[in-house]
Amino acid sequence: MLVAGTEPTQRSLEQQLQAIFENLSVSVVSYAIDTGLPESLKADLVLFSSPQVEEEIIAMNLLKKKQQTLTAARSIAMDHLEQVMRIPAGSPVLLVNDVASSALESVAALHRIGVDHVKLIPWWPGAPLPHPLPAYGVTPGEPALMPPGVSQVVDIGPRVCDFSTIAQLLERLGRMEGYSTVFSEGYLKKIIHMAGRLARSHEAIESLNRHLQAVLDG
Repeated sequence: MLVAGTEPTQRSLEQQLQAIFENLSVSVVSYAIDTGLPESLKADLVLFSSPQVEEEIIAMNLLKKKQQTLTAARSIAMDHLEQVMRIPAGSPVLLVNDVASSALESVAALHRIGVDHVKLIPWWPGAPLPHPLPAYGVTPGEPALMPPGVSQVVDIGPRVCDFSTIAQLLERLGRMEGYSTVFSEGYLKKIIHMAGRLARSHEAIESLNRHLQAVLDG
């Protein structure tokens, strides 16, 4: 059972888990705090999308005694990262999320995977906006929170469960043998695919620059 804070995060993580457990006879049920929870959470394992969600569920007293739980460590999804890498180097970029902790965690997650060519400025509703307002904004699934005036917005989608969390899930559910290699290979294919797209994009930009220079040179 997956428990997330918001519906977009619930949908994103459930989609990821359904894809992983598709052929492993593991059923995935999910809930979001902002759309309602059952009277109690009963499952072989309850996965929380964040420490904040875990704290809220414990405070609500919804867990049965000795309930097996796991709190997800999450990372940036690879699917839309190419758009972030295309932002001009050195640009200030507003990183928008719903609360301070999530915004700061998203900045740290992007730094960990090597997004260091731009200046990421964490922001959440209620925090003071930087002046001047950056032209670029990035958000992990919260585009509605982006302040007016940010002209170029990249929605990279909610953060997903990282490799260590998936490995723990497989281990605890007794599905680790034979599948960890399949999952790691799939993850590696995504990285290679994105690297290839970035390389082709770089080549296209270089070709355009050469063409423009030739036009200018007459």
